[in-house]
Amino acid sequence: MVSKIWKSSIRVLFTRYQVYKEDHLKTALAILVPISIAMGTVGLLAFFWSLRTKQYEDLEGAAVRILLNDDNE
Repeated sequence: MVSKIWKSSIRVLFTRYQVYKEDHLKTALAILVPISIAMGTVGLLAFFWSLRTKQYEDLEGAAVRILLNDDNE
């Protein structure tokens, strides 16, 4: 008798936990998926902006300029 009550109470608690867990998982996905899509879109737009403003035209210039001795002072 006690084992039947024990098993049924465990089953009820586990079922409630699964519903609770699945509900939070759906909520988290409903929040995180749009955020990740928005962040990806912003990153892609920033990349296209950098291409449009020719940020990648002179890749070696900055590397050489830092090595030059600037004694204008």
